[in-house]
Amino acid sequence: MIAQRKAEYLDWAAFLARPGRWLSEQDAKEHAAVERLRSAHPLPKLDGTVDTIPSIQSALIANGLQ
Repeated sequence: MIAQRKAEYLDWAAFLARPGRWLSEQDAKEHAAVERLRSAHPLPKLDGTVDTIPSIQSALIANGLQ
């Protein structure tokens, strides 16, 4: 738990020191996570909306489906 708090404080310090750089790093992390999901769960492009069971919602979003 102490290590987690330390990581949170370091993240806040990085944000306060360079908010633009911090935001760019967060965007890069999000993009990488979406790419990992898309690679692990490739889905075809579909027109319209898609219904799903909740356990694969992130894969649908990563593949750009609604």
